[in-house]
Amino acid sequence: MLVLVESGEITGLLDLDLTILKVDGQGNLDPSFGDNGKLNSDFEGYDISFPVDLQVLPDGRFYVLGYGQIIGQADQPYIIQRYTADGQLDVSFDNNGQQIFQFIGPPEIAANMLLYP
Repeated sequence: MLVLVESGEITGLLDLDLTILKVDGQGNLDPSFGDNGKLNSDFEGYDISFPVDLQVLPDGRFYVLGYGQIIGQADQPYIIQRYTADGQLDVSFDNNGQQIFQFIGPPEIAANMLLYP
């Protein structure tokens, strides 16, 4: 099971990232995933990463949906990242593993995603 967590710290500037944990049925971290069961990442190019959803493909790869923000700017584009089953950013997906969707108009917030074959 994969667990998506917003993580970070406040040290002068807000620095929020995303953490993905892979646990087995007993709640133990899977050492074959990321760094001993834990993957720390962020939306490249953004000060704040707001992950909101995670969807797993049948082959174990997975997508993370969220939005990013640069401090001092109002824009909050939707961002989708794809990872390999072992927790590495899948660089074969669009722009080094990350696709950014910028829409014109007031800021909107991504809430969830649905993968449709």
